[in-house]
Amino acid sequence: MYIMKLKNIIPFVFVTLIFGLNGCYDEKMEWGDPYTHPAAAELPLQLQEAISRYDALKTYTDFKLGVGIDFNLYTNNEEYRNLVNENFDEIVAGNEMKQSSLMNSSGVLNFDNVDKTFDQLKSANLTVYGHVLVWHTQQQASYLNSLIAPTIIPGTPDESLVDGSFENGMAGWAAAYYKENYSIVSNDAVDGTQSLQVIIPSDATGGKYDGHGQLNSPDFSIIKGHHYQISFWIKGSAPGEVTIDFPNGNLGNQYPYVNGAEFAPVGTTWTQVIYNTETVGGDSPVMIATTDDNAMHVRLLLASVPNVTYLIDAIEITDLDAAPVMSEASLKSRGVLRSGPTTIEKTPEEKAAILEPVLVKYITDVVTHFSTSAKYKGMVPAWEVVNEPMNDNGSGLKTGVGATLDGDDFYWQDYLGKDYAVIAFKAARAADPDAKLFINDYNLESTNSAKLDGLIDYVRYIESQGATVDGIATQLHLNINWSDTTGIKTMFQKLAATGKLIKVSELDVAISSDSNGSSSPANPVSPTLDQFASQAELYRYVADIYTKIIPANQRYSITVWSVSDNENEHEYWLKNDAPCLWNADYARKHAYKGFADGLAGKDVSSEFSGELKY
Repeated sequence: MYIMKLKNIIPFVFVTLIFGLNGCYDEKMEWGDPYTHPAAAELPLQLQEAISRYDALKTYTDFKLGVGIDFNLYTNNEEYRNLVNENFDEIVAGNEMKQSSLMNSSGVLNFDNVDKTFDQLKSANLTVYGHVLVWHTQQQASYLNSLIAPTIIPGTPDESLVDGSFENGMAGWAAAYYKENYSIVSNDAVDGTQSLQVIIPSDATGGKYDGHGQLNSPDFSIIKGHHYQISFWIKGSAPGEVTIDFPNGNLGNQYPYVNGAEFAPVGTTWTQVIYNTETVGGDSPVMIATTDDNAMHVRLLLASVPNVTYLIDAIEITDLDAAPVMSEASLKSRGVLRSGPTTIEKTPEEKAAILEPVLVKYITDVVTHFSTSAKYKGMVPAWEVVNEPMNDNGSGLKTGVGATLDGDDFYWQDYLGKDYAVIAFKAARAADPDAKLFINDYNLESTNSAKLDGLIDYVRYIESQGATVDGIATQLHLNINWSDTTGIKTMFQKLAATGKLIKVSELDVAISSDSNGSSSPANPVSPTLDQFASQAELYRYVADIYTKIIPANQRYSITVWSVSDNENEHEYWLKNDAPCLWNADYARKHAYKGFADGLAGKDVSSEFSGELKY
């Protein structure tokens, strides 16, 4: 700790200028760790002193100031939590309030983990901007797709040697162990109305063969030299695996292989698994009877993935050589189904009729829990109802048609059409009439304003259909190497002209020229002081121009995206960059000063005088 007397701190502009006067400031900082960013002590002394004298950020503005946070860090990292509590009025959950986090693969909502952080936020008097109700990614896509999956009618090979329909109960099928895991259910079936449910419990830790999912068939007779086929339909509440074996060894290899793999994958929609002479592999034929046997049985082995519920239906074991006469074509196709399954696709109208109430219920349940429940009433005064709807060229809505989809991608607009946002805004309004409802998108600051114009037109359309959009949010992921202040200014002018509430929803300023959109630089950046000054100036500009152009009654909030440059906050976003207001050690950066000056509309440090204490 030391004391230095200063009558006046050098004004911001002059401090920026001195960087070019001292050659050592032009050299890149040496980083042993890509996240050990330059600390405040490495800045010019006058700038250090100025930054240290600034108050908390929220003291420099009369509109909401927000920050995107990681709920786990907020709960467990005291220093991180204190920075959030001291500097901001509002938080945004980075991921925890998205559908894939709140909903499981069976469509069941669970708020327990989020509620723990909400309780802390409530104690800190912080509000929450609800991010996000409807998006095209981070959805529970496996569940949604299962609702609109085709109806499948099983194939009809020769008469099955066993009853695997489960319409007559277990019908001789028996659990090898853990009988309590098995039951007949009537809520989901392929053939008829009933199927077999096998619940793999949470303590199933023995791997694929630990016994929780071993199902023995009834005994049946086989004929030496005949070819046999075993088929069944299966699905899981989460991805799993399945195989079969022959406990008394009279159908060849003990563990047949399907397309070279011992275990066949099990998805979350009904899929048929077939074992026959053409789909298996190994050292010898595996589906040709090696002996006559009048007491043969087969065993299904379900991989014991904890907390997975399997459904099994339409198990058939057939003798492919049992027909009295076989054609040449039948001989060539020996080992395949004589007639395949029939797939009936749902019409677009049927899919829309299924999905619309699902979307409405999801929005209703989430908004009700966080906005209007007795426990959290008023904590979420605003919701991002629809996120990133527009094509980048502004030509219309995004679509997943023809695209390669990630596992959590689900484009609601491909099923509900242009009115998907109308449905969403009406549902959110009904769930909380007092909430402010926003639509949000990125790259609206582009000098080509087609996307911005398209979004504004879409808002007009939504409202023409009877819904109300309270505000428009712009993400503003910027970069010192190419972000154009002219485009930012034009964007705010057009947004202000809508008369809507305007929010900056995800503000950050990247430094690396590799950082573009959602990408991260390939290598850790080593910013110069000039680059940090440029970053500070861009933060200042955004805050300043927002307050100058957006009328006071339309300013909702500015939210910065993430607290610091610490690697814990950048596992997936701008991983090797330095885009935030605090460095990796939670020390204020030059950007902190620039952003505060922009909020205040002046160089706050120019008024500092007197004794500084450290």
